Amino acid sequence: NENYTSLNNLGSFFGLRFGCSGNINDLDCAIACQSQAAERTPDDHGMRPGCLNNFGLVLLKRFAHYGQEDDLDNAIANMREAVRITPRYHPDMPAHLKNFGDALRDRFLHKGDIKDIDEAISHYRSSLDLTPVSHVYRKGILDVLVIALLARLERAVVSENINGVKEAITILPEERTADRRTFLSMLGHILLAHYRKCGEYKYIEDAIETLRGAIEDNAGKYHVEKLGCLKELGEAHLLRFIRLGSLVDVETSVSILQQIVDNISDEHQEYLSCLATLGNSLSFRFERLGEIPDIDNAISIFKRIAKADPGQVYGSGLGNALTLRFQHLGELEDLEDAVGCLRKATSSPPDGKLASPDDLNSLAFTLWTLYRNHKNPRDLDEEIEAMEHAVALTNDSN
Repeated sequence: NENYTSLNNLGSFFGLRFGCSGNINDLDCAIACQSQAAERTPDDHGMRPGCLNNFGLVLLKRFAHYGQEDDLDNAIANMREAVRITPRYHPDMPAHLKNFGDALRDRFLHKGDIKDIDEAISHYRSSLDLTPVSHVYRKGILDVLVIALLARLERAVVSENINGVKEAITILPEERTADRRTFLSMLGHILLAHYRKCGEYKYIEDAIETLRGAIEDNAGKYHVEKLGCLKELGEAHLLRFIRLGSLVDVETSVSILQQIVDNISDEHQEYLSCLATLGNSLSFRFERLGEIPDIDNAISIFKRIAKADPGQVYGSGLGNALTLRFQHLGELEDLEDAVGCLRKATSSPPDGKLASPDDLNSLAFTLWTLYRNHKNPRDLDEEIEAMEHAVALTNDSN
């Protein structure tokens, strides 16, 4: 009855051999030995935390192999007990906390319960706090903490738990400056998406501040992460201009987006998207200042996009820009071309999506303008149809 030490050691060796051989018999033997060791070790014995921890580890291996939830739940239960009975400053405590965090993270990835990843992060932090800076295992703890925080961020995109994301960034270790940049970039993206969805002003302010922080930490070449931050910062300033009308915002948007398109290849996957946002920014600046070169440049940009992207993903941008130039110069050719662009954008939107209410409203306005000039009843009928469609889509989305 006192051979728990041998059973614990034998189970560990079977587990090691399973890791090398992949032989499931070794894993079964490891679980049998560790189960008996955990059962036979007295509650007040100093080896009991280690036996419980080791039993949890082999159960996690079997879960990884077969995917049975009972193994995962039993592993967590044993590891939780191991952590509970281990003295805080015991040399094994950091390892027990880290292993317990791993088990909770695995269950989060399997079941998606946010409480598991939050608890895992807490244990990783505690493990890190108890591990000396010079310790060889500290890097491994930092690595799993960062992985857990990233998993938490990805879940926050779904749950829109903005506060949870901010909290995740505050507990990111100072040593991980590169990871901090990634987190700031992700947070900026989430805040911007949240503003687009709910329209609450505080999110656009937070998005701009966060994206600027990410860019300041991303000095150097236009790598993917920095490019994404710059693009979204340009979009964020444009959205704030639309909201508040500050000329500084639209000027900043134009400057940022022009900087991007001047520094990346026209074959870059984000090139057309950046061009389109630049075209929109130039159109809005033209509305504000009335400078013809802005609207000419916007139209030129959208025509380049239309030529490069026959699918007309950005066709409404060209239609709107042509309408703006018609309103300023009065050339009917611009108005007729605008109607054609907007008809195409609303009748065959990209990727099989429904036409947007904004594009339908633009088409309706342009058709109304065309009717006022040509007095063709068909233009008026089509304008009413477009408006009815826009109203129906708006009602559906609400």
